[in-house]
Amino acid sequence: MVQFVSHEWAHLKLNQQNDIVGEPKVISHLASLIKMGIKWYLLLAGTFFAVVGTAGYFFLSQHETNVNFQIPWWLLCAAVSFSIVLLPMRYLLEGSNQIAKNQIILLKASIVSTLAGWLAIYYGAGLYSLVIICATSVIVGFLLLFPTFLPFYKVLKMKHNVYHISWRNDFWPQQWRIGVSWLSGFFMFQAFVPIMFYLHGPVIAGQMGVAIQIYNAVNSFAQSWTYAVAPKMGMLSAKKNFTALRVLIKRTYLRSLMACIVFSIVAFLIISLLHIYNFAQAERLPSLISISIFLMVLIAMQLSNVETQAIRFQKKEPFVKASITSAILVILSNFYLGRTFGILGAAIGFALIMLLITIPWCHRIYKNEINKLLW
Repeated sequence: MVQFVSHEWAHLKLNQQNDIVGEPKVISHLASLIKMGIKWYLLLAGTFFAVVGTAGYFFLSQHETNVNFQIPWWLLCAAVSFSIVLLPMRYLLEGSNQIAKNQIILLKASIVSTLAGWLAIYYGAGLYSLVIICATSVIVGFLLLFPTFLPFYKVLKMKHNVYHISWRNDFWPQQWRIGVSWLSGFFMFQAFVPIMFYLHGPVIAGQMGVAIQIYNAVNSFAQSWTYAVAPKMGMLSAKKNFTALRVLIKRTYLRSLMACIVFSIVAFLIISLLHIYNFAQAERLPSLISISIFLMVLIAMQLSNVETQAIRFQKKEPFVKASITSAILVILSNFYLGRTFGILGAAIGFALIMLLITIPWCHRIYKNEINKLLW
């Protein structure tokens, strides 16, 4: 959604009356994307409420309890479903290069909902505290998002929406590839802990969980630089300004790399101090060697993180085979090396696969795709 909107937004802008202006054909494409996004997330929200709500209800009903969970559970499912409906509004903001505005709205909603949650817990709301937190976030988010959505709503009311983007021919080919790549990465990282639990029990699995959480936390900080400029990558591609695009890619990579190095050093020093001074629960932390391997791989991964994002915002996803292959190899490595060497074996296997296969493979794809754009 963000990728497609960014390509249309390259030829649009907001005027002083807060109206979206540009070529009728481009505005029509944007209207088509808005309708597609609203329909998709309404369907997703309804499916979530019906499937997750019903499954959770029957699962919780299996346990005999005097706690009245039924009403809080269904209210929570309803609140989460409404939060899903807000997603296309957020993605329209991001795709139109208004990421800062979207993040401010998220921050405000998070602060207010957290305060509401504390008050709910303090005054004994019990299970309804979760409902209050989620519902408050949805209400605040909607109130802040709706004014920003008005220009897009006006686009839907225009009479010349005759140029449509086909979900089946234009959107779905990208959507399923992105989905498969994302799921490959999801299963790859989610497999570490259960495999360690299966092979070595809860203590080692807990240490692996800490290592993966540190990896993800540092990566989130580093990737914020890429995330902030991703729509601009799509806009430059739509304008065919590939020289500026390459400059932006290089600048973004250097920033995310430096951020990753700084946060990795900070994380390593904190874990080192916990080990050295034997703070409480220090035995639950991974070894310094293991965590250092994960962090060094993460630093190296910033190159492919930026490059894959840059290509995906060309409305392309040529990384499916690389994603699937990497996930399978890492899972197999966890079993074979993790069985003998524990977390250290899993870390070494992960490092070898990423450094020798995934990063070079993704870089070669990136170079090929960039060369196609230039020629």
